Amino acid sequence: MMKIFLFLSVMISFISACSSPDLLTNLSDNEWKVISIMGKKINPGNQPDGFPTLNFGNNNKLFGSTGCNRFIGSFKTDKNLISLEPGAVTKMHCQNSPEEAFLSAIKRVKEFKLEGNTLTLLNKSETIMTLIPLGK
Repeated sequence: MMKIFLFLSVMISFISACSSPDLLTNLSDNEWKVISIMGKKINPGNQPDGFPTLNFGNNNKLFGSTGCNRFIGSFKTDKNLISLEPGAVTKMHCQNSPEEAFLSAIKRVKEFKLEGNTLTLLNKSETIMTLIPLGK
């Protein structure tokens, strides 16, 4: 009887591990390029310094670009809930940068959804930012 219980426990653990991919691994495997903020698409022709980006690192480190300046901060996740704190930001001046909109929007993020190659950052049902892996 004990052998059957042990076997079933091992099988349930194995099946659970195989059927639910580690979401944090999916987030951290990519550098994420922001393609829209608050429903407004980012026009690549207006971005001489590049798109804003997010990187989810080890130990809940968040880093990337505002489209002008670099930042390093932190993030927390719990299931589909997420909070982002950009932390320290460099202070270069860039014209036509989405930096102000990006920094304002990032603080509003409460949830996330990962579908295929698209990461959507939300506040309830409102889409705050849409991101894709850099290079896509």
